Amino acid sequence: MRLLAGVLLIVSSLARASDDGVELHSHLFMKQGMGPLFNGEFYGPLKATSWRDRLSSQANPAALERSGLRLVVAALYAHPVLTPDMREAVRAQIELARRFVRESDGRWVLATDARQAREAVSAGKRVLVLALEGAMGVIETEADLAEFVDRGGIRVVNLLHLTDDLFGGVAFLRGILGFADPWAFFKSLFSPTRDVDGVRVNPAGLTEKGRWMARELLKRHVWLDLAHASDASAAELIPMARQAGQPILYTHTSLRRFLRAERGITAEQLQAVRETKGVVGLMPCPDMLEGMAPSVPTGPEGKPGLPAFLAQLREVRLVVGADGVALGSDTNGGIAHLPPASGTGTSLDADAGFWQIGQSSELWKTMVQPRAGAVLERFLNAWERVAPRP
Repeated sequence: MRLLAGVLLIVSSLARASDDGVELHSHLFMKQGMGPLFNGEFYGPLKATSWRDRLSSQANPAALERSGLRLVVAALYAHPVLTPDMREAVRAQIELARRFVRESDGRWVLATDARQAREAVSAGKRVLVLALEGAMGVIETEADLAEFVDRGGIRVVNLLHLTDDLFGGVAFLRGILGFADPWAFFKSLFSPTRDVDGVRVNPAGLTEKGRWMARELLKRHVWLDLAHASDASAAELIPMARQAGQPILYTHTSLRRFLRAERGITAEQLQAVRETKGVVGLMPCPDMLEGMAPSVPTGPEGKPGLPAFLAQLREVRLVVGADGVALGSDTNGGIAHLPPASGTGTSLDADAGFWQIGQSSELWKTMVQPRAGAVLERFLNAWERVAPRP
């Protein structure tokens, strides 16, 4: 009887936890960010059909409603070549976010500070927060800051993205993907800089323009996302953020000691998250979970899947705390997601695997939270310190 009661308590806890999911990085409106390369609109049917799909829509209003996510950080993005006007592309995405909230009949709130988010959650509502992935071409001047931050409501900014730019150096991706930053990666082939574990890293740090922009964002209480920063850039951004009282934030990452690429988070960077009570978003993506085999079972085609994701989750929690790890799914972000799982009793076991945002509640359940709402509470506590009350 005691065992049965314990099982029922766990099931009840998992059911509650699945409604309190936190997603730190999801591109809901990627058609406006990628133009003709992307298949599908947010206001349209899902176009993805499998975990392998990278550039087909994995999110729409119905899927987002089914997701069980209580708070979603919606990452806005504008491709520098595929969008004729990067600022206009981001404006269009902001308007889509506002439209979604308007048409949600009060179920969703577009929050610009932690107080608004708390009030929404307390009222049983769900929260959308706007982020920008890659500032160059969108936020470069005081006028841009006024438009996109002060009036547009962007509250999280990944200053750096895939390619070194006027703001600074970016983290190299794994293997051939390193050529996303072609010139810097090419130079590193002949004169490599490596971290303490021998991983090739980008020697480029922040530029003077990047330091100025980081200071301006901090001054406006914008939360700096360090997920794509090179080690050299992060070595400057982390002290700046800490001095401003900001918890350290990595919205979508994985462990470098397995990934063996600069794009993964280091032990030292995880320690900074722990010390500041920040938050990490883990990526349910096979390309970011490489290096876990043979100790962890793989899925179809030998790709790392749910066991690898959960193994990394356990490791990160040991450092930052069980409440410090959220999802960083990079929905619609041009990546593959988890191949079919086994034994979860959910749609994650089907041939399509984890392929759309509506399955987030099922993935969140497998993560077994310390208590219902714990990650959400930590996120809100951290956000409060980004923009403290006057």
